[in-house]
Amino acid sequence: MDLPSLAVVLRAALSHTPDERKTAEASLDQLQFTPQHLVRLLQIIVDGNCDLAVRQVASIHFKNFVSKNWSPTDPEEGHKVPESDKAMVRENILGFITQLPALLRYIIMLSSQFIVYRFADMKIQKQESKAFAQMFQKNYAGKILGCHLQLLNAIRTGGYLPDRVINLILQYLTNSIPKNSMYQLMQPQMDIILFEIIFPLLCFNDNDQMLWDEDPHEYVRKGYDIIEDLYSPRTAAMDFVNELVRKRGKGNLQKFIQFIVGIFMRYDETSIELKPYRQKRWCTSCYWKHLDEIRPILPQLLDEFFKLMSEVENEDLVFTLETIVDKFGEEMAPYALGLCQSLAAAFWRCMASSEADEEAEDTGALAAVGCLRAISTILESISSLPHLYIQIEPTLLPILRKMLTSDGQDVYEEVLEIVSYMTFYSPSISLNMWSLWPLIMEALNDWAIDFFESKSI
Repeated sequence: MDLPSLAVVLRAALSHTPDERKTAEASLDQLQFTPQHLVRLLQIIVDGNCDLAVRQVASIHFKNFVSKNWSPTDPEEGHKVPESDKAMVRENILGFITQLPALLRYIIMLSSQFIVYRFADMKIQKQESKAFAQMFQKNYAGKILGCHLQLLNAIRTGGYLPDRVINLILQYLTNSIPKNSMYQLMQPQMDIILFEIIFPLLCFNDNDQMLWDEDPHEYVRKGYDIIEDLYSPRTAAMDFVNELVRKRGKGNLQKFIQFIVGIFMRYDETSIELKPYRQKRWCTSCYWKHLDEIRPILPQLLDEFFKLMSEVENEDLVFTLETIVDKFGEEMAPYALGLCQSLAAAFWRCMASSEADEEAEDTGALAAVGCLRAISTILESISSLPHLYIQIEPTLLPILRKMLTSDGQDVYEEVLEIVSYMTFYSPSISLNMWSLWPLIMEALNDWAIDFFESKSI
């Protein structure tokens, strides 16, 4: 593919339209092992006439490809990058630094990080790399760790470090935890690292408050944006704590818990004037106790939920909607059909997303289960209005027909619950609902016996 065509594909990878974005990503996956592809990416990165956003996408794609495929750890995979492309990159990468220092410094930083990780673990080294790995471990790994710890002191003293630098340093520290020699170097300073550097990074701060006040939509988006994790010090700090308590929990878990408990105790002893977060928590806990304040705006609130659900696949939205339905009960009757239609559409989007993207499978399945649970809550809330079940039935039938087969094993219990509501509370069982019976019996005889212990249909 020539450079202009590749630039078009990279631009499409930024599209707000999911279909266009997925098509572009699929094209990049197909192109990544073709000769000269890596070289063309570098040419786009240094092309001053090319749009900056496209160059940034190219740099991220370049980084991801190099980290995964430049030197595979599995000998059976073979070398996927042509040697001619590797030679071209090696010959030109330093020259590119002088042309675009800001952009290529990012790539070089990640490349050096890749080398550090590559030679940090002796267990995975090939025979020809062991000598270099031993030399690196003996002479450089500890010095790099010391430099990183010195840089992190800026956080303690109120100095400035770019978020990406903090993220990369903490990744290095996290990868050092399982290695005895590296952990011994960190151990004397672990309390400082954990309580004066890591913990402040985990806390809600003034920048978070400012973003929440100025642009709450962006605040929420950042919380669910995987790309943000590449730059986020908070994500790297969470990974550090997780690795520390998993691999070195005996010496660190208890004191970390005691540190948190100490904060709670000091907070309890603080005067009420200094407890704004407690007041916010109290307001949040009272939110559902004052339904009269919400009732007048319920239609507008539901409209906003419908809009969000059509734009975002997120289980938190579904769970919140389920809570609203549960709290307002029969008052949701006028909105029951619209709610079920929105939840059904969200369910199909979640299923399509999890099938198309293996990495999103877990979150998509969780959101799909949430949609079905919310539908069950709606059906329960209108149990005294049986005529509504007839109106809702056409919306739910496609889901029931599909998910009562082996395709629905992950959500079978939730689907059976919906069938129970539709047959028990409806004025009569329609022919369409009766058509589900053979599917249920087929599943019962084949694989679904465990689901019928506590269900009666």
